[in-house]
Amino acid sequence: MLVYAAVVWWPHVELGTVRTMLERVQRLACLAIAGPISTTPTAAMERLLGLPPLDLYIKNVAMTSCHRLKTLGHWVQGSAPKGHMQTTTVMVQEAPTTMKKSDRMISTYSFDHSFKVIIPKKEAWLNSKKLPLPSDSSVVYTDGSRSTGRKGAGVYIESLGHTESVPLGIHTSIFQAEVYAGICSDSQAAVRALSNPKITSRLV
Repeated sequence: MLVYAAVVWWPHVELGTVRTMLERVQRLACLAIAGPISTTPTAAMERLLGLPPLDLYIKNVAMTSCHRLKTLGHWVQGSAPKGHMQTTTVMVQEAPTTMKKSDRMISTYSFDHSFKVIIPKKEAWLNSKKLPLPSDSSVVYTDGSRSTGRKGAGVYIESLGHTESVPLGIHTSIFQAEVYAGICSDSQAAVRALSNPKITSRLV
């Protein structure tokens, strides 16, 4: 594969000669896919096919790999930011949000849950008598949502008439907002993540 171990050698794509070689490879691929006349500009074919220039794609793959390794605690930063060690420096400049604390974690397994996850069928919701809830239980409705670019979680405790909203900033995903809210959530993804023995999210 062309991008194999790109996180190690990506700085070479900054060289003009390497960019030219990559452009030639990209051009051959574009000509084979689109079948245009031989004089069609490479940039035009990339635009039509939705393909980014190879040097940018390789750089993106390298940064993605660096971010994953850094998040999982496997990235070892050298004392001198040279070669591929400058990846984090470039990320700070071009994608500063990647330096923030991430929810991702090394997969762990937990089979002993102190709670039970129930996903009723649609018919049960239409007929409240069929809902699998004890008669003396307290119902707490929750939701995570996004509005004007910001996310948040909301809670409503029916028996107490209590409502609460929690702002979660602009970088939180909808999934994280749903999990943060929890309990009677309308997100099957969040509910199934809570019941799944395999855990890949620190928030879960």
